Amino acid sequence: MNSDLKKKIIITVAVCLVLILPTVAAFIAYSSARNNPVTRKSVSGISVVTPDGGSFDFSRKAPESGSQSTWKTISECFFTMNESGKTVDALPAPESEYKCFTVTYSSYNLKSEYRYYITRDPDNSYFRDSAGRYHKISSEAVTAFLSTEYATSVFPSAAQPTLTVAGTQNVLPQSMQWKFLGYRDEFYDGTVSVINTVPTCDVSGGLEMKFDTEPDYLYVELTDKDGNRVFEDNYDRLDATLFADNTVYNVIVTAKWYEADGRTNYGEGVYRFIANVLSPAVFYLNTPSIEYGDFVIVSAKNIVDKSLIGFTSEPAINFTPVFTEYGGYYHAVIPLSLDLVSANNKAPSYSFTFSYGGVYQELTFNASVRKVNKGYLNISADKCREYYNETTRKEFSDTFAPVFAADCGTVYWIDDNMLITPTTRNVRMGFGFYTQLSGTKETFTHEGVDFKVVKGDSVGSCLPGEVVFVGETKISGKTVVIDHGAGLKSLYANMSSTSVSVGDIIEKGHIIGVVGSTGLCAGTTLHFGLYAGNVPVRYYSSADNGVQISEAVRNAIAGGK
Repeated sequence: MNSDLKKKIIITVAVCLVLILPTVAAFIAYSSARNNPVTRKSVSGISVVTPDGGSFDFSRKAPESGSQSTWKTISECFFTMNESGKTVDALPAPESEYKCFTVTYSSYNLKSEYRYYITRDPDNSYFRDSAGRYHKISSEAVTAFLSTEYATSVFPSAAQPTLTVAGTQNVLPQSMQWKFLGYRDEFYDGTVSVINTVPTCDVSGGLEMKFDTEPDYLYVELTDKDGNRVFEDNYDRLDATLFADNTVYNVIVTAKWYEADGRTNYGEGVYRFIANVLSPAVFYLNTPSIEYGDFVIVSAKNIVDKSLIGFTSEPAINFTPVFTEYGGYYHAVIPLSLDLVSANNKAPSYSFTFSYGGVYQELTFNASVRKVNKGYLNISADKCREYYNETTRKEFSDTFAPVFAADCGTVYWIDDNMLITPTTRNVRMGFGFYTQLSGTKETFTHEGVDFKVVKGDSVGSCLPGEVVFVGETKISGKTVVIDHGAGLKSLYANMSSTSVSVGDIIEKGHIIGVVGSTGLCAGTTLHFGLYAGNVPVRYYSSADNGVQISEAVRNAIAGGK
């Protein structure tokens, strides 16, 4: 072999080594990182998710706050716990008995997830590595971790107080000093979340403020939009009359929790927010009296968030009204179900209490019982057994329960609220009749109105609204349901055909189909039902033969009250 050839071989080998060795080294490092526990040298980043949902990210190259102290503190804690771990078969107790810290280590573009199961007892803490192996952490390593600010979620007393304004709006402090009782009954500085912005809170009827941990001292300062001081004193001396309609205040709240025997935390915080004072909510009923089986209409003004409207009834009616906005007002229908007519529940009057923004308003009305008539459906025994049994009743309930519970979100009947009947024919059987099926002698309360129709008669909508159901069940036959808004719906059953589709927006009197004899009925029939939520109600109500809003409510809507 000549010298030139030897030279070429040597050069080629050298080049290969130069090219291959880094790759091999990288592969070895990668495999080591993938198959072995993380190490101090291999980790470049750490992400921590605390048991209370807080998250922290730490980087070796870009440490938080421009210093190495945070990275060194947190990395030292977790690496020490890792290195002190003694392998065990499993956790000695259910995971729910521990506070779990989820830590993701970044190394060579790989991510390894470890879980640390920490308790306030340093002798009872563990971690699970990325391979699923469990390890018991030394008490010394746990003690060091419990002494850091990142372990605060282990101690319930570490949670800083949150101010809640008007029931739902949370305000964090702009400055806070907070100490909590931690490991070995020593007090530690709590991790404090502060804000630099000043949030705006809508209030009505007064300045309702609550803390999840009530303070010993609560001082309030109010200034108007021009900077004039309006109030400066203890919270319990704050005059609710200051919160007139359409006022804006800058609010500074100083809260103190004193150090005392038996206390697990103490400190002082300053909270700032803007109080946007709204006009107090006002509620109206459309009628002073109804019969069982009828319904009332509730209208409300000065409402911003309808989900904050509270409702109770005395006696209880087991119903939650659905409010829908129209023209700056909110409306809901509330039924007085026939089911309430019993020896125990029948009452001569009812009291409805509405609440919003700390303001409570009680509205009362009289109730009376209408005589219950008897009715008969002449249907053969075979047809009764086929169309009216446990299976068909369940089908009816399962089909229409979600339809009646849904809300179209629009009130269609405010401007055209006098209900019309879906046909000009006379009534065959009225609402609430004690009805008997002649074929089986079974009885039930009639939940709608049956009309004496003639084959080929058309069916019109009783009010404007949105078609929300077109379909068929064994009991109702071919059926259409229309949502009129504010919880009011109408049902048209036993038809031979329908001429509308789900989603159609229709006017009062719009033809929706043709009468028929489908479902459980005696000959050609139109069954018409009116529902407030999922409660069947009388269509010819004592409120002026329809859903008419009273003059008091109408004047309020028009701005007269």
